[in-house]
Amino acid sequence: IHVLDVLDRVRVLFPLDDAAYKKIGAQFQGRAIGPEWCPPRVKIKNPNMSVGRHLIGDCFWLWSSGEVPVVSLKGKVVIEALVHDEVEFLELPVGSQTLFAINAIRQVDCIDHERAETKRFSDGGVMRYTKYAFISDRTASLNLFKAVGDPRGFIFVSNAFVALTQQKLAGFYFKDATFAGSLGGKRIGN
Repeated sequence: IHVLDVLDRVRVLFPLDDAAYKKIGAQFQGRAIGPEWCPPRVKIKNPNMSVGRHLIGDCFWLWSSGEVPVVSLKGKVVIEALVHDEVEFLELPVGSQTLFAINAIRQVDCIDHERAETKRFSDGGVMRYTKYAFISDRTASLNLFKAVGDPRGFIFVSNAFVALTQQKLAGFYFKDATFAGSLGGKRIGN
């Protein structure tokens, strides 16, 4: 299992106003948004991620109080069959292109609390996981999901998802989920 990695802060789309920033973070919480979705107006952080009015690559990030991956039409077409019942693709116009925000709607109670390592608040609540461990029979058939109770709200993906995106798309980065909560771990991407 890997984490869809947002460390590539160069490929970011910024909402044009603070209200949209906060609303987006509140909406992407592991449940369908559907007709409530009102695409924010966004700006491109780095002008080098486009040629003219066309964005380069297939994976971007919508900057918000949560981490929201965004894919090109090609990215949507490539991954849709693999994750069709695990995500909601939400249209996001950017200049002359339509991109798609990925809303991970599959939440799974899958963290193995006996093997996972945590940093805790003084009251005992989980601040963050420093090492993830999963109950494998709860994640074996999944390709993209969020873990119930993960305070960081990471999006976890399968080896099949990583392989597919590495073969056919550009701009996706991943980190081994075992080390996702720490600064360690090998980062892979294209």
